[in-house]
Amino acid sequence: MNKSIRSLLFVGLGVIVAAGLLLVSCSKPAPTPAPGASPAAKPPAPAAKAIKMRLASGLVATHGTSKVVQWFADEVGKRSEGKLVIETYHGGQLFTHEQVIDAVKSNSVELALSPGGHWNVLTPLMEFPNIFFLTDSEKTFLGSRDTIREVMTQVDAENGIKFLYCIPYGEVGMVNSKRPVNTIDDMKGLKLRGVSKGAFDSIEILGAVPYDFPTPEVYDAVAKGAIDGVASGTETITARKWYETTKYAILPFNISTWQVFVNMQAYNSLSKDIQDIMVQVAKEAEDKQIEARRAYDEVNRKLLAEKQTTKVLTAEESKVWAAKLKPVHDNWVKSAAAKGHGALAQKLFDAFAKAR
Repeated sequence: MNKSIRSLLFVGLGVIVAAGLLLVSCSKPAPTPAPGASPAAKPPAPAAKAIKMRLASGLVATHGTSKVVQWFADEVGKRSEGKLVIETYHGGQLFTHEQVIDAVKSNSVELALSPGGHWNVLTPLMEFPNIFFLTDSEKTFLGSRDTIREVMTQVDAENGIKFLYCIPYGEVGMVNSKRPVNTIDDMKGLKLRGVSKGAFDSIEILGAVPYDFPTPEVYDAVAKGAIDGVASGTETITARKWYETTKYAILPFNISTWQVFVNMQAYNSLSKDIQDIMVQVAKEAEDKQIEARRAYDEVNRKLLAEKQTTKVLTAEESKVWAAKLKPVHDNWVKSAAAKGHGALAQKLFDAFAKAR
């Protein structure tokens, strides 16, 4: 064998040995971590994206009721650890009082605050917050609260809405520029602005004459003598300074009941734990609202007493006025029955009577 052939054989043998060593090296298992050593850390899972919902209200942000609504929204976000963020839009930024019910029904906005009486467009049953001397005091409201919640829950569900909590908005009274009102007879002939059929019927049966004026026009209407006064929430009376064009006040005629609610489809899209948080916070907000209403009603009573000659009805006097309103109360039950809600209306009426 010559020298060139031997050189080629040695080179070939070297290549084969190197290839074998490479295969053996690749087939060895990965080294076992030393005792106590931590495995390589996995990258953190991406944080769940927060769910955002909006809450529409026609009340200004500084209103006592708005402050409780804001607490509700903030507290849901806090307890859900940011999983649900409720953005609040006060002062009619998104929808007015008249628009929010349809807006929530259509899921144009997820949550809202609404005056209870505006639900009368869905059923006469929901006219009760506007009728005088049904919920005529805090005592009556508290004693009938469970029934009010039951009724609102059912009506809401019928319209694709989830009830969250009811709101005793505040005392409704009457101010006028013509004469002091101490008895029902003093109401005769007074021209008074109301807010809905329930209020119009109540004003009329008390011997006064109901008028319908937009809220921004009431001040001038009284000042110019187009009407003598207005039946409205004392919070609105003081906030809009209607005491400047009137001289006499009487209260309370009733406590208007409002509610906070959420679109059912939006609510059902939430996980069970977030639903539970929303419901629990709503219950606490309802109790906070009762305290808030008590505080601002006291302030409003005091302000009216300073500005006007003010009559506060006693419990016994309220019963006399309520008896005068019986035909209106009876007609309300009948009109609710005509729309399939007669049993609920009667249940409400009985609860009010018992609580009073």
